Amino acid sequence: MLSPVISVRIALDEYDAFLALFKDDPDFPKTYDGWLERGLQEDAKYIAQGRLIHDAVIHPQEFADYCRRCGLNPSFATLHAFAVKKNYGDD
Repeated sequence: MLSPVISVRIALDEYDAFLALFKDDPDFPKTYDGWLERGLQEDAKYIAQGRLIHDAVIHPQEFADYCRRCGLNPSFATLHAFAVKKNYGDD
């Protein structure tokens, strides 16, 4: 059985706050439309593999607080790690 995939969800009205956090990260899409397109492509790939997708809604302040507590710089990779942690109730 394939493990589920955690998919990060960000609200449109919070996207600018994430852009400020990720200002130096070239992997973070510069527009919300770019974010959505990337997410849809990733979701389609995993669905084609027969994997379940679990949505993790992330808010900019909770993510910034997490990075600060852990001594991490906000990054695209850290965002996904936080989403997994949040999904499994470990934060």
